Amino acid sequence: MLSLGPSVLARPIGAPDPLIAGVVACAMFLLATGIQFAAGSLNTRSHLALSSIAAVASMGMLALAVTVTPWWPIFLVAALLAGTAQGLGQLAGLTLIATRISPGRRAESNAALNISGYIPAGILAVDGGMDALRLRPR
Repeated sequence: MLSLGPSVLARPIGAPDPLIAGVVACAMFLLATGIQFAAGSLNTRSHLALSSIAAVASMGMLALAVTVTPWWPIFLVAALLAGTAQGLGQLAGLTLIATRISPGRRAESNAALNISGYIPAGILAVDGGMDALRLRPR
């Protein structure tokens, strides 16, 4: 059986325990949900702007966490910013579908929104896993 163990995050960000990866992922998705409630009163343009800023900041923090400062709290901040970006972007997309698309076309619009988000995310996750397998020490 193939086991990546804690080394997938231990080397790049210094995470000593695989539980940290689970906590980081959980926090990211909780924030993605919570931000939708917290920022619900903002307009769609603000949602998209803040989502874009959070996504760029997340990428910068992630690059920092795996290169210059391999420390898991920086990775946590990157994940929280990614969750913020995802939550606000999804809220904006769903709001636009609800307000701009005719009721008879909303289901296919929602499907297109989800496909355009989850297929690239799935490809990146699988590619990241393959990279981890290729790059791990033997």
